[in-house]
Parts: sequence; structure tokens; C-alpha cells
Amino acid sequence: MGINSATTRCAMCAEGKNATVEERLARLELVEAARQLLAHYAEVMDRRDPAALSALFAPDAIVRTASGERKGFAEVEAFYSRHFATVGEVRHFITNTRVTVESPRRVVCESYLFYVAAIGGESTVGWGDYRDVLEVRNEGLRIVEKSITMPYRGPVVPGWGHLGG
Repeated sequence: MGINSATTRCAMCAEGKNATVEERLARLELVEAARQLLAHYAEVMDRRDPAALSALFAPDAIVRTASGERKGFAEVEAFYSRHFATVGEVRHFITNTRVTVESPRRVVCESYLFYVAAIGGESTVGWGDYRDVLEVRNEGLRIVEKSITMPYRGPVVPGWGHLGG
């Protein structure tokens, strides 16, 4: 298969068929910056470092979970601070990230998440999905919307086989 057939099937390149090399490079750099921001998010989650959140989220960010919606950085920071207080050692994995470029300053990332953690004295695992909207702002690329869906979180001992398959 030649590069032309691969490029025409590439979702990232679909509308950029006639783009200049500079435009295509800028698009690729934005996609990579989005992936790096999500990796930094995972590191902040592992360190449980609320002070580092300001480098990730826009001042007007929104975070949505099953328990509600937090609007603005103060509410987002308070949400994560409460979460960090309940979690011991943790490792956070973000995988299968699909990045959709909506404009030269905005991307949407959809990812799987998986974590292992010590919570309440138990070895715990959890998994779900992230949907992140990232925008280039004056301060750089930031998360403006984050939706977290967690269909499973529980202790390792009973496992998750009962969920079916």
C-alpha cells in the first residue's frame, strides 16, 4: 500500500488533502501536544498533586462525572483534591487515544482509562473512558472539558468476572 492510499484513509488527514506541508505539520504537532498533555494528566493523578492541575486545565474548565459537574478551576481543583485525599499509591493508564482535530486550536481526545490503586486499604482497579476537549489558550494547550465515565471500580479480590462477557 502506498502513502497516498494510507493518507486518504487517515481520519486526521481527511480534510487536509490539499493542506500545505506547514499546515499538516502544525496539525501533527497539535495532536502530539494533546497526547503529551494527557500523559502529563496521568502523571499528576499518580503523584496526587493538586498544585500541578493549573498546568493542565483552563480557568473555565468543566469536569463531568457520574457524581456531577464542576465548573471553573476552583471547583475542578477542589474535586481533585478531595479525590487525592482518598487514594494511596496509584498508577493511571490512558490508552487507545483517538484525537480529532476540530480546528487549529481545538482537539477532542477519546481514550480508555485503567488504574490500579490503594483505596481504603484495599487493592483496587477501575476502568472507563475519558472524553477531553482541549484548546490552545494564551497559557498554552489546556483541558476545557473532561468527561469521565467509570463503569467499574472495585477491589481486586472478587474480580470482575461477574460482569459477563
